[in-house]
Amino acid sequence: LLHKDLTFSNRTHIWDFAIERILDKPILGYGLQMSAYRYLISSPYSSFHAHNFLLEICYRGGILLLTIVFLIIKEVLKKLNNNSNKKMSNFMMFCIVVYAIILLTEYYEPIYYFYLFIIFYNIDYLREDG
Repeated sequence: LLHKDLTFSNRTHIWDFAIERILDKPILGYGLQMSAYRYLISSPYSSFHAHNFLLEICYRGGILLLTIVFLIIKEVLKKLNNNSNKKMSNFMMFCIVVYAIILLTEYYEPIYYFYLFIIFYNIDYLREDG
């Protein structure tokens, strides 16, 4: 009907490629690689990244980096859950969930995600009255 296939614009093929590569170096991953190199090696799908946050984190830093990312997320959620300002905490948790859903089919540099975590972790210093 919409003339689209079920691969999410070839994302499932890119994910398969990323998973194959991750399985070759599961603990530490491949580190940062130049975009041009990633584009060439991901042939025939020619992608600069895995189009999935979790896969890209595993590709770059393996299970070690993925564990660190999950520990950071856990600490932020714990801090939000224990905060007395439930209205603001719930809004911030909602933002994390929405962003996590977006990251299932796209990848943005982790620094943008961690900016949010830094703000959210410091919720105690944010005042409701402005």
